[in-house]
Amino acid sequence: MEIFEGYQNNANDKRILIDKILRMPMHYHQIIEKRNNQSILKAPVIGCLYEKDENKTSRIYIAKMKFDTVHIICSPTVSHYAQIAQEHSKNAPCQLTL
Repeated sequence: MEIFEGYQNNANDKRILIDKILRMPMHYHQIIEKRNNQSILKAPVIGCLYEKDENKTSRIYIAKMKFDTVHIICSPTVSHYAQIAQEHSKNAPCQLTL
């Protein structure tokens, strides 16, 4: 998946003109390094890891796709789920329970 930044000329125009590429897709070997039978994350995954609190960790799932591209899914901690549930309890389309 690539992420672009773009703009629209006017509200009636359905086209968006691409201004710049914010993030290019990375290949599996750019993200994971194999060392001593362990997979080590060698690329930063922004938004997945807690930088300020080392006690909180997120699970990161990295799936190898066709043509050596990758798909990254971040699973937040239980405390993060609780925070989301509290913040969106009135607007939630379904009941969130922990």
